[in-house]
Amino acid sequence: MSDIAIAHSSPEQTRVVSRRLTDHRTYVYASQAYLSEAAPIAAREDLKKHPFIGFVDELLFPPEVRFSDAIGVEPRIRSTKVLAQLHATLSGGGLCGLPAFIASSNPTLVPVLPDQVSLTHSYHLHIHEDHRKAPHVGEVSNTKGNMMA
Repeated sequence: MSDIAIAHSSPEQTRVVSRRLTDHRTYVYASQAYLSEAAPIAAREDLKKHPFIGFVDELLFPPEVRFSDAIGVEPRIRSTKVLAQLHATLSGGGLCGLPAFIASSNPTLVPVLPDQVSLTHSYHLHIHEDHRKAPHVGEVSNTKGNMMA
């Protein structure tokens, strides 16, 4: 058992205290090179006409990050690693749902339909009730024992 966990979802156990740390947005991205050669993308329905890069669903945990399901596309290229998806997108392999904090450091990536297609995910900090007042847990989580449930 860990003293502190960071996850995409709220805890399911009743003896875990939690707080939302931050949100992050996921958008569809493509490389500038891909977009200059590909068919135009003017509406959400156009996404289905392009190869999509995504996760291996059977190995994806948690289900909240299944971006391809949320936008109704079937990935043609699949990987369990976001870094592999990023590189496939950078090399012109197609469209990919990527967190903005990852894609923003790659100036050759362009958000596709950002006003129409995006998801917001939250990161939550979880601490088991028995550990929340431990000095080292309070120091790392910056809660000092005052974490809200």
